[in-house]
Amino acid sequence: MLNNQKRNIVLREKQKEAVDYITGNFQKFPLIEAPTGFGKTIVLLESAIKLQKMGYTVVISTPNNKLTIDAYKEAASFYPNLPISFAIGINNYIDVAKVYNCKNSGALEQYIDMDSFRVWEDNCDEKEDLLFDDFNEVIKYKDIAYQDLVKELICKTKREDESFPDNSIVFTNHFYLLSYGRSAKRENLKNIVLLVDEVHELETVAETIFQNSFSPFFLKSITGRLISELKESDKDFVGKKSMEKELNKTYAKISEEFSKIMSIRSTSMVGEFDLKNKELYLKSLNSINSEALKSLSARITKFLKKNSNISFRSKGIYHALLNETKELKGITESIKSGNDVNVLLSPSKGYPTYKSTKGRAATLLKNFLWDHIVGMAGVSATLNTTVNPQDEVNKKFAYGRIGLDYFAAPEIITFKREFPKENVKLITKPIKQYSMDYEAEEAGADSDLIRWASEIAEHIKKTYDNKNSMVIAGGFKEVEYIGRELESLNLKNIITAHPNEKTITTIKRFTNTGGILVGTRNYGTGISLDGEQLERLYIVKLPYPQVTAIKWIKLKEFSEPLFWINFNNEMIMQLRQFFGRLQRTKKDKGEIHLLDARGIKGEDKKYSKSIVSKVKHYMQEYGIFDEKRSSIVVKPRERYFSGEMNIDAEDLF
Repeated sequence: MLNNQKRNIVLREKQKEAVDYITGNFQKFPLIEAPTGFGKTIVLLESAIKLQKMGYTVVISTPNNKLTIDAYKEAASFYPNLPISFAIGINNYIDVAKVYNCKNSGALEQYIDMDSFRVWEDNCDEKEDLLFDDFNEVIKYKDIAYQDLVKELICKTKREDESFPDNSIVFTNHFYLLSYGRSAKRENLKNIVLLVDEVHELETVAETIFQNSFSPFFLKSITGRLISELKESDKDFVGKKSMEKELNKTYAKISEEFSKIMSIRSTSMVGEFDLKNKELYLKSLNSINSEALKSLSARITKFLKKNSNISFRSKGIYHALLNETKELKGITESIKSGNDVNVLLSPSKGYPTYKSTKGRAATLLKNFLWDHIVGMAGVSATLNTTVNPQDEVNKKFAYGRIGLDYFAAPEIITFKREFPKENVKLITKPIKQYSMDYEAEEAGADSDLIRWASEIAEHIKKTYDNKNSMVIAGGFKEVEYIGRELESLNLKNIITAHPNEKTITTIKRFTNTGGILVGTRNYGTGISLDGEQLERLYIVKLPYPQVTAIKWIKLKEFSEPLFWINFNNEMIMQLRQFFGRLQRTKKDKGEIHLLDARGIKGEDKKYSKSIVSKVKHYMQEYGIFDEKRSSIVVKPRERYFSGEMNIDAEDLF
């Protein structure tokens, strides 16, 4: 229940300045960098109230459902009489009837651990709206690939009439916002002013939404499940025998091709895009996308129409199969159109997923959203990537990656960090990266990786002082090796991330026991551990994006100098997010250890001295260097990458 007693908001001077700027310049689509602790939610709410009084529908978007609902509840407690609501999509809510239909029939136990289900069941209140996100935090899946299928089985059905009420303030999340922008009628967007928290994340969300993604393993699993459903059912469905025959035929074909695909994969590329065997993957894809599969889709549609007595559970699985065949169709159309298709191997078992993007995220954001709304203001703690925020390359990068460089002359309004720098010490220790020779790794030559992980572990042992620590690595393989080396040094409470365990579950284990948490790069954003929960942060690798991702491959083909500018800027943006994990409040204290030699010494020509100077500039922004304990004495430099490469800002995108 929300408190109907109005609470008073007293804005600080800098917050007032931000609100005035947003409400006076929203039609110029401005970006604002505001540090952790600035009070971004309050600034966006106060801006929204002014804009709503001007007659606009104001949509406040946050990165996920939890942040959306928390922000909505906070706003409603401040202003109980304002027209405030939240929209995350009806298909994010659990249908209790569907849940127990699936449980009683035994379907859920096919996909999830039922002990974890009972934990969820004991802690949920069926009188309240039940979110799939809350369910997902608790549930252990027998394979992570079943997550989407379970959501299809137990959640409410998406409605076509979901929209944002006129002349109101609506809280939403980035995924729902972009999905709505993609499907909404253009006239439904014409009165909207959008206020975006963590605006830098829009690019990643757009890449996810505006792409096709097909998993042969998932298609095989749900086809097999439907065969079992029909065999076990005692109902006399219309067309049951022919449906069963069609499913068996399809399952046999998919199983055959799935075995071939699994034999193709390069084991060293698990968790990454496998470019090495790309042509073989595409050849197998053509075999799966047969006329028989098209016929099956048509037959399922007719079968569902003729049999209204099919259970909720079975309907969900049939619809999941239809959705997967649509994704497959999108992938094959991308190939025919000349769009690039790549194959990502899952981090646990190396199951392949085919992915194709329908265009640049920036262009899609412009076409589906920016061109149709009244205005926008975006806020983030990490927009700047150069020493000078008003540098043209810096502005072009921040605006260009989300498709806003087409609008009025951009500027980034920057508010300085107010946390005490003396609370954070920064230590540098250059540890050379291991070789990325995948063929050598396949042959079992992991000695270079072991050497690297051993050096990391030795440094942590010498410096962590029994404080709660987080080690941010790259992928799961690096997490495994570092964790193993730490355990060999007899350190206690080593908690390692695992591909089949959700991040929030790993974090809960860490907060319950303390110790040393070793996580992937995903642990560098969106995690808040205050006070003694986290006092040491070890960044073992600079957070460069995955070089095998489609957009980076295409950019490098177009222009290698341009590729390196954007590639390095993306890293700087993420590195600043990593730094922010340690100090969430003014009272937080601790140490940040940067261990990647590329960002300290610039040991490779690709990582020029100017990149080193940018890394050091932002390290100095977050704390004080402990020069006695650092292997490299840090001195700031004035030059940065864009100037040395002599690239014009207009060429950035």
